[in-house]
Amino acid sequence: MVDQELVSARRPRDVVDAAGAWIGDALAADGFGWLKAVRSVQRQAGALVQQIVLQPSSHNRADRLITISTHVSVRDPGLRQWRLANAGLVVPPSDGDVVCGHPLGYASGRANGYRYGDAQDGDGARLRGLLRQGPRSLS
Repeated sequence: MVDQELVSARRPRDVVDAAGAWIGDALAADGFGWLKAVRSVQRQAGALVQQIVLQPSSHNRADRLITISTHVSVRDPGLRQWRLANAGLVVPPSDGDVVCGHPLGYASGRANGYRYGDAQDGDGARLRGLLRQGPRSLS
């Protein structure tokens, strides 16, 4: 179901917030929640913080195309402490707490609308089909 707040949002920050809230609601049963201040859908799993970060483009403008990059990451505050205590054993930057991270499109097998880079299938083909159909109602 399409979220009306997301569909009606016009300003980039409102689109990001509505998208994050929508994703957070969809994943709430798994313990995730939207944190507007850091633009992240995340949950705590023991010592780990699992995140889906939404990063809006600096080129976004109200009532225009608004793009949001997403990436997933796992953070561990204990890792940061270990890295700081063992700076000679790690490659700079040595003060971070990111265990691993990856762009969400690639992690899901899709990137930039293409399945594994193939423009002939995946979302690219679906988008071309929708464009041929012309405008439709979102309801």
